[in-house]
Amino acid sequence: MKIYYIVKNIDKIPSCQYNIIMLKKLKYDVIPVFGQSTDVINSLLESKGIKPYELINRNEKGYSFILKYRYSIKKFLRLNYKKGDLIFIGTGDSAVSLMGIIKKYPYVFCVKELYDHANRIYLNNIISISKSAVSVVACEINRARYMKFEWGLSDIPYVVSNRPYYDIEPMKNEGTIEKTKTIISKIKEKKAIVYQASHIHYAPELCNLAMALKSMNKDYILVLIGNIDREAEIEKIKKIYSNIICTGYIKSPLHMEITGNSYIGITIYQENSLNNLFCAPNKIYEYACYGVPTLSNNVPGLVETVAINDIGVCVDWNSIEDIKKGLEKIELQYEYYKKQSLIYYQKTDNLLLMKEIVDDAVKKINA
Repeated sequence: MKIYYIVKNIDKIPSCQYNIIMLKKLKYDVIPVFGQSTDVINSLLESKGIKPYELINRNEKGYSFILKYRYSIKKFLRLNYKKGDLIFIGTGDSAVSLMGIIKKYPYVFCVKELYDHANRIYLNNIISISKSAVSVVACEINRARYMKFEWGLSDIPYVVSNRPYYDIEPMKNEGTIEKTKTIISKIKEKKAIVYQASHIHYAPELCNLAMALKSMNKDYILVLIGNIDREAEIEKIKKIYSNIICTGYIKSPLHMEITGNSYIGITIYQENSLNNLFCAPNKIYEYACYGVPTLSNNVPGLVETVAINDIGVCVDWNSIEDIKKGLEKIELQYEYYKKQSLIYYQKTDNLLLMKEIVDDAVKKINA
């Protein structure tokens, strides 16, 4: 049996990388099929004996890319899929772009989001694809319950957390590319606080963090990982707190070389959707695997992970004083939070669950 793991564009979706690596660890013949990927991700998978297929030129964008993705996946499956094989669809967008194609095959649908912010047509497509799946996989327990009852699924989706399955220790080093080497040389053995976002801008949550750091008069280095759209906005933040390093975007999993050398990790979700309230961030596991405590805001998804497991502190991010107190609490009990983070990472293991998902899917297909 071959397992085809399909993702439209795997860049910036670490959880799909984790799932593919888990399937390989479980000795399945897993074949990643990507619309687009990156050299870093392809090399990572190849180093683990996994051969990825990247079907579309990376210069393709927009509607042209979607059309070529549909055509390429349809052709690939027609030529390669055999009865008894299994398909994993890695994301909602990967699946919706294959409407009219994917339902011809048995597939496990990995749903990363609740899509409560999406337009109704898109959400209806997600629900339709979920109902036709052999199994559905969510990444957070409250999301799974919501999907079952709000979407009308016959079963509660499996819950596979976004725990990394990289070789962790080799990443905590001096860096493997020039960019990470330079950053690590500036933060190693220092108190670096890592803040990650898709886009770094003059946001209230970042400004509040900067103001809290300024009021503490400590030697923290604030490391901002993510795309910078407007340099002027970063300069505004630096006027609040000057000890800042902006890395720009670092491709996954190379960003973990920075994480592995940090002191505290930041995780914040705006309270503007159910998807954010019941968040399932891979960041908390990326921090925990190195024993890096997390400072986060107090949305339910973070209270139920960060606070309950004592891997860090949840605070009211609208209060600069509360952020400051959270940092002070971590400082005061740093070794305790570090130990709890490592314990949390080690006790979270999805391998047996992933095997159960595959075994259950095979049983349903052959029923």
